[in-house]
This record gives sequence, structure tokens and C-alpha cells, in this order.
Amino acid sequence: MNDKKSLLIPKAYFLAFFCISLCFITNPSKGAEEPLESPYSQLVQYEFGTSRSVLIQIEQAVRNADEDQYKHIEAQLLTVLESPRATYAAKQFACRMLYQVGSQESVPPLARLLTDEQLSDMARYALQQIRGPQTDQVLLEMLDKVDPGLQIGIISSIADRRDIKAVDKLAQLASQGNVELARACITALGQIGGIEAAAALENIKEPDELKNIKADAMLMCADSMLTQSRGSQAKVIYDKLSGQDYPITIRAAAYRGIVQVEKENAAPLVIALLNDNNFELRQAAGTFIVEMPGSQATRAIADQLDALSPEIKVVVINALAVRGDKAAADQVAAQINADNDTVRLAAIEALAALGQARHVKNLTELSIQSGTLGKAALNSLSRMQGQDVTEVLVRIAQNGDPKVRVKVIDILAARQEIATVPLLFKMTDDDNSDIRKAVFRALGELASPSDVPRLVDLLIANNSTSERRILQQSLLMVARRSEEPDEVAAPVIKGLADMGFDPQADMAAKINLMAVLSRLAGDKALDAVRAQLNSPNKDIKKAAINALGNWPDPTPMNDLWQIAENDDNDTHRILALRGYIKLAALPSDRSYSQSTEIFARAMDSAQRPDEKRLILAALQNIPCFESLELARTCLQEAALKDEAQQLIDKFQTYSLIASASRVTTSFHAGDDQQAGVITAANDQIMPGDEPYGRIPFQSWWWRKSSREWLQYDFDKKAKISRVEIYWYDDSGVGINRMPQSWNLEYRNQNGQFQPVQDVSNYGTEMNKLNITTFTPVETDALRLNVKCRQFYTAGILEWRVF
Repeated sequence: MNDKKSLLIPKAYFLAFFCISLCFITNPSKGAEEPLESPYSQLVQYEFGTSRSVLIQIEQAVRNADEDQYKHIEAQLLTVLESPRATYAAKQFACRMLYQVGSQESVPPLARLLTDEQLSDMARYALQQIRGPQTDQVLLEMLDKVDPGLQIGIISSIADRRDIKAVDKLAQLASQGNVELARACITALGQIGGIEAAAALENIKEPDELKNIKADAMLMCADSMLTQSRGSQAKVIYDKLSGQDYPITIRAAAYRGIVQVEKENAAPLVIALLNDNNFELRQAAGTFIVEMPGSQATRAIADQLDALSPEIKVVVINALAVRGDKAAADQVAAQINADNDTVRLAAIEALAALGQARHVKNLTELSIQSGTLGKAALNSLSRMQGQDVTEVLVRIAQNGDPKVRVKVIDILAARQEIATVPLLFKMTDDDNSDIRKAVFRALGELASPSDVPRLVDLLIANNSTSERRILQQSLLMVARRSEEPDEVAAPVIKGLADMGFDPQADMAAKINLMAVLSRLAGDKALDAVRAQLNSPNKDIKKAAINALGNWPDPTPMNDLWQIAENDDNDTHRILALRGYIKLAALPSDRSYSQSTEIFARAMDSAQRPDEKRLILAALQNIPCFESLELARTCLQEAALKDEAQQLIDKFQTYSLIASASRVTTSFHAGDDQQAGVITAANDQIMPGDEPYGRIPFQSWWWRKSSREWLQYDFDKKAKISRVEIYWYDDSGVGINRMPQSWNLEYRNQNGQFQPVQDVSNYGTEMNKLNITTFTPVETDALRLNVKCRQFYTAGILEWRVF
């Protein structure tokens, strides 16, 4: 008997255990945890301050999930939320994720947390996002189950959800005598908005300190009524709140509501506000004009202009301009004739936005006046829109007062009226020189490269020096808009060649054409100017020399040198030498030594102090020992002594500061040919001085893919703003390459290194000095930080500091 019992009891226990287990499986929310997958299983033990890798994985999963995957993620998060093993930090994070994936399934678990002082806020945060009446009901019910401190949070969530069913409960809570609770309830009722909330607010007996809070809530209710097409009911609230008992901010907002309700019928109110003693209300009235809908409102406001004081007129005119409704154009235009210049100016400027064709004539007559009003009229005409406006301008440009016509032609150019180009070409033979000049200027703005031949013909045929100069400038303006400079240069070259060396030809026109070619440049243009060097006319040859001296690149330097050395005309030799010096000073790929040789040759050739001063000025940008020595040769000439000494002082103080610096580095393999020489960076030896392979260099040899630095410590503080670096690259031979990146730091007065500011660039170009400028700093040390390319190191041939 006992043996049978001993067999039956385990079976009974097993059956009971099976049933209980089945309950847990079929209804896990009653106590069993759904099996957690990684990383959710790890999330359970997460604590603040530990690695966030688990959180990042879950955030990434939520971010990449589609809506079909949300349910599974939500289930995992809810299991974490309800796990007794989960930390506070884990539950807080779960709530944050449920904000994104939570559904109605999350409402009961989240609701249970609303009474938890630590998690209540995060639970509300998640619940707010879950739409549906179940959430609204839960939040409303929980108001009676939580402490006052937590009530305020739930009230803010109810307000966020605009739950109209909560109005009565909020009104009841607002009347319980707790000021902070009342504040939250009143604010929430304003956010919920509508007639019901407004009625509830009206019946609340708020303490004095909440009067303005309640007024603001009432405004919010009235604003929501407007969106519900209940303007008349909203206006009752606005009228009350616009009274003297309320602060200006409340009153101004109430007046705005009245204007939105009454629309154009609010014009008298707006005008009255513009005359109010309170500045803020006057300001608000100006914005009301901009916001009032409809042309009828525009006209109603504009019709009041004559009755306003000058100060208020300006406010209204400016507001009408911002409004942009042309229905006010005539009333605003009438103010051009006002007695007050400030009003006139406001009206003229407003017509840029409001003006129409019928206002063009008055503005053009004003545009010829000097001073502010004339400039304003010109500017407004340039900005007025409409084809009819252009048509009126074109008519005025062809007939009438020459002064007005000149201004209108300028206006057509400012308006970029490309279609008027054919008309402008017809007007180039006008009898009035001022009109012709205006036309030539306009063609410079509007003509296309295909019009260049006609412009060249106009220049050749013109006998006026001042008009030819304008045509010359216009040709250049048109040329700059072309993507094919040679095509633009072709008709200029042809015009120059067609005149030949005929003494009867207009030599002045040739001079203008050569000046144009000197700006266009190119081989064909250069050949055309070179040809004029053979002219028997000394003035033409002089113009050709000037054109070569103004070339935008150093290409004609040899032509100029030959003239400077061999021409039998003193004027030609001086002009050629000056041009040669000017071109030599242009940016080039020459080394400092090569450039200094050129200037030394020019110095030997120069006979006058003027040319030598030009050379000294050019040497300012070539800081090297050779330049220093060349400057010293001028110390014996009284006329040059001061300039030479200034240059020498500058070089010794700034340009050569690196050569006197102590050099340190992050890594140095030793001074040998393979590893480089640490002092090579400031030895003042540049490529071109010696064969490239023999120049000492500094290198972080064997330090591949690393970050390194090189530092100059100056013997005293110096004000610096520029460095020049010649990088060492031995591609095909060694492992030195251009750095991946680099930057500069200077030592501040606290002894700490900080980056220089407003850097022009950090260049890494081969076979040249990379120039970097920055905001000047005064320091006693400069550090160069380098990031080497992957698998390579970096090196420096020269690092100069200015």
C-alpha cells in the first residue's frame, strides 16, 4: 500500500507542475518571462556608466526595423521591463525604445510604472506616443492613483495628447488649492483647446499669480477655435483679453486674434493701434498689416495713409511693402510727393515690390537726382518686376530728357534685360555722348561673346578717347563671360591686324585693342601684340610694350628683357624693364633662388631708383638669403637706403626666424643620409640651389602610418602669420611621401599648444613651397603636426616661418 502511494505522489506532483508550466507558456504576462534573445538578455543587467554597446545594438535594430518587425522587438523590451532582474537603467532604456515601437500591448505594463517615482516619467514618455483611447483612459485614471508630484507629469502627457475627455477632471484638480497643480492643469487646458476647455477655464477661480497663465491658456483655446471655424466665439475671448487689465504681450496676441477673425474689417483697429502710445502695440500693428489676408484688407490699410503721422506712415508703408500686395501701389506711390523725406524714401523703396508700369515715369525722373532719394529710385527701378515695366523703360530710353535716358539705360543693364541688346546696338550712334557711353556700359553687362566683332568695330570707328576706354572695358567684361577666350580674342586680333601699320589708321584704337589682348592672354593674343613691336610708330610700340608688361602670366618676360637690353629708345627700355620686373613678381613655379637671380639681373640693368624700388618691393615675397644679399647692395644708394634697410630688417626679424630656431621632433633616427638631418628643415637650402638628391632633408624614417611632429623653439617671441613648407618625396626610391594631413599649433602664454586660426589651407603639393597663412600669433614656439600616409613616412626639405 505504501509502495503504491510512493509511486502515485510523484505522478501527482508531475501533473501539477505540467499544468502550472502550461499556464506560464500560454499566458506569459501572468508571471513567466518570454525567453530573451541577445542583446536583450544582456540589457537586463545594464548599469549607467558601463559599456553602451548593448544599447547601441538595440538602437540600431530599432532604427533599421520595419513595422512588421516592431512587434517582436516590443515583446523583447516588455520582457525586460517586467523582469524582476532588470536594473533601473535597463527599464529606463526599454521605455525609451518603446516610445518608437510600442503598441497597445505596451499600455498595461507601462501604466503599472506610472506610480514608480523613478520610472514614471520614462513610462509617460513611451505612453504619449501610443495613440488610442486605451492610453487616454489609462492616463486619466492614473491621476487619482499617483502623488501630486507625479500628477503634474501625467497632466502634461494628457495635454500633449489633446484629450478632450480630460477637461472636467483637469478643471476639478485646478480648484483643489495646490498652485503648482493648478498651473499645470490650466496650461494643459490651453493646450487641449476648443470651446469645452475655454468654458472650463472660465469657471476656474485661479490665484492671482496664475492670472497671466490662465490668460495665455485662454488665448490658446481661442486660437484653436479659429482653426475650427468658430471665429465669432473666439473673438469673445480675444475682446476680453485685449483689455487694459492684461499685460501688453497678452493684449498684442489678443489683437492679432481679432485681426484674424475680422480680416479686412479690422483695418480701423490696426490703424488705431498704430497710433497707440505703447511702442509694443505699434510694433504689433505693423506685423498685423503683413498678416491680414486679402487685397481688400490691403486697400483698407492703404486708404488710411494720408491721415497718419509721418512716423506711422513709414511703418505702414514698410509693412505694405513686405506684404507685397500691389493693390496698395497707387496709395504708396502718392507718398513720393509727401513733405517728409523719410516718408518719400520709404515710398520709393516700397515701389520695388509694389510698383507697376504706371509708376516707372515718376521713378525715372527721381533717379536723376543726387543723394539718397535718387539712389533709392534707381534701385527700385532695377528690382521692379513685370514685362510691362521693361516696355516702359525701353520707351523712355529712346526718347526724352538725355539725363533720364542715361539712367534708364543703366537700369536696363542692372535689370539684366538681355533682350534689349539689339536696341542698344541701334542706339550706339546717338548724337549725345553721355547716352552713347551709357549704351557702351550696358553692352558690357548684357552683350554675349558673339557680339564681340560688333564691339570691336565700334571701338575702331570711335574717335573719342573716353568712349573707347568704356568700349575697351566692355569688351573685357564680355570676354570674361566666355568659356572660350581664344574665340573672343579672334575678332580683336583681326581688328588689330586689319589696321596694319597704316599711319592713317587710328593709332589710339590700336592701343585700346592691345590693352584688351593683354587681359585675354593666350598664344594668339601674344603673337598679335608682338607683331606691333615692329610698328614704325613709337606710340604703338610703346603701347605694345605696356600690353606685354600687363600680361597676366610671365610668358612675355623674354620679349621685355630683349627690349630692355637692346632697344635704342630710352622710354621703351624703361617701360620694358618695369614690365619685366612686374611679370617676374607674379606667382610662378620658380624656386626662390631662381627668382632672386632674375631680380639681380634686373637690378644690374636698372639705371634709375624707380625700377630698383620695384625690385625691392618684389623681394618682399621672396624671403631667402639671396634676397637679403641683393637688398644689401642697395644700402649704398641714398635714394634706396631706407627701403633696402626696411627689407633687411623684416627678413632678419621674421623671414629668417626659422634658421635661428632650435629644432626638436617626435622621432629622429640620427643625422645620416638615409635617416635625414633634423636641422635640414631650417638650413635655408632649397631645390634649385643644389641637385635634388643632394639636398639635406628631415625625415621620420621607418615611422610608417604614424603621427609625428616637428617643433621650432624661437630665441624670443615673434609675431608670425605664414609658413612655407617644401615636402620631401622620394617616390620610386624610398618610403617618404606627401603627408596625409598636417596642421600647425603655437605655444600660448600659458605654455600650452593650441591650433592657429583662419588657416588658408594645409597644402601637400609636390615640388613646390606650400604656403599657409593664418591669423597672426605672438609666440616662442611653433609645432608642425603630421599624419603620415598608410605604409609610408614623411619628410621635409625646408620649413620657413614668417
